[in-house]
Amino acid sequence: MWVGNIVVFAGWYWLIDAEHAQANDTAAPPKRWEFLFPQRAGEIIGWGNWQPRFFDYLFLAFTTATAFSPTDTAPLSRRAKVLIMLQAIISLIVVAVLAARAINILKPPA
Repeated sequence: MWVGNIVVFAGWYWLIDAEHAQANDTAAPPKRWEFLFPQRAGEIIGWGNWQPRFFDYLFLAFTTATAFSPTDTAPLSRRAKVLIMLQAIISLIVVAVLAARAINILKPPA
């Protein structure tokens, strides 16, 4: 269930940000990013043409599920923030239910 949470949210993160991340049309007005990856945050030597791929969103989903918050990638839009909050809540509930189940199994029979 925890792994499914990561994969589903990675897909959602990729879907909402991919259209912005992959926009190469210079004639169109620039679109806002949903997430601020460190490679986008400033001029880093060797990372000038970097674009996020699905694995980058998978890493974002994994760290959000593990730490219950984003780690290196900041959500910029409201919908990105809502998705991160929702994933953190679901991850916390899954961990709490698994811990409660494990504790209940260790209970000696009456």
